[in-house]
Amino acid sequence: MNGATYPGKVSQSFGGVGRNLADCLSRLGLNPVFVSAVGKNTNLKGCSHMDVSMVQCLDDQSTATYCPVLRQDGHLLFGVGDMDINTAFNTDAVEKLDEAIMSSPIVMLDGNFSATVIEKVVKKCALYTVPVWFEPTDQYKSKKPFETDAWKNLSIISPNIMELVNMHASLMDRLGSPAAENVSLVEEPTEISEVLRVCVGMCRDLVQHIPVVVVTLGHHGVLLCHNLGPNAQHLLQALNTTGSAASFHAVHYPLLRETTEIVSVSGAGDCLAASLLSAMLVGHPIDECVRLSLAAAELSLASHIAVPATITQDSLLGGRESSYKSPLWKPQVLGTTSF
Repeated sequence: MNGATYPGKVSQSFGGVGRNLADCLSRLGLNPVFVSAVGKNTNLKGCSHMDVSMVQCLDDQSTATYCPVLRQDGHLLFGVGDMDINTAFNTDAVEKLDEAIMSSPIVMLDGNFSATVIEKVVKKCALYTVPVWFEPTDQYKSKKPFETDAWKNLSIISPNIMELVNMHASLMDRLGSPAAENVSLVEEPTEISEVLRVCVGMCRDLVQHIPVVVVTLGHHGVLLCHNLGPNAQHLLQALNTTGSAASFHAVHYPLLRETTEIVSVSGAGDCLAASLLSAMLVGHPIDECVRLSLAAAELSLASHIAVPATITQDSLLGGRESSYKSPLWKPQVLGTTSF
């Protein structure tokens, strides 16, 4: 951080959380409608397999660009984002989304839009009783739903550890309650037992207001918490039939093995979320959904491209059969209690 120039490798690919989610869902045989904004004369050839009919083209803006700075081992140091176009997204365009929202089983929304746009979309989804999956995107952007009342109508959130910490603190602030403890978690040096203890505590508070919380824990795997009861094997169906919080349920899904080579971590969370949703929409039971999503994350970790072409239904099924269907892979139930 001293102003010097250091040798490295630079590569360019299509990205953006929302685009990555739509890309992955499309590769898995679904037909998502991608809603976003790009600058004038932007080439959308990397989105040719997706429905981009609702992508705005703004003549006076530059297409959003994000530069993740990675260590040699593929882990993220920090990112630099030119995201001004997201603040210029025409909020009136949300009024044109009625038909798309009404015909959708769920809406996935990332944190790049303004809090105002997020609130408008979430309210419209609530009007049509369409569940909303919020992908926090970044530890600072994760707070946006809590800047308005949008958080009251979210169905699923998928934060990493730092995003979870910030979302929990934001919720406690909105409820006028102090956070339970001063949380400082780092994936690698922190013991898994401590990570799970703290994360489960935060999730228990969150799921009393947001039914499903999927926490990505890096090399510790995935933590799934919900308020839909211990027998809820199909979460989307349960979301549509459960009227109020019944009980708290938490399961930890560990990684079966370390990925042999991590090229980039920048798209793994997006691929995990999209693959998890894809499996849920197909109707797989929840353990199977997580198996498939972990296989997708592994494929992304091994690629410079956030959503590699190797992610297909066949490749995920193959990954599931060869690894996460092993009897060695044992999800751990951490809690099934009443509120």
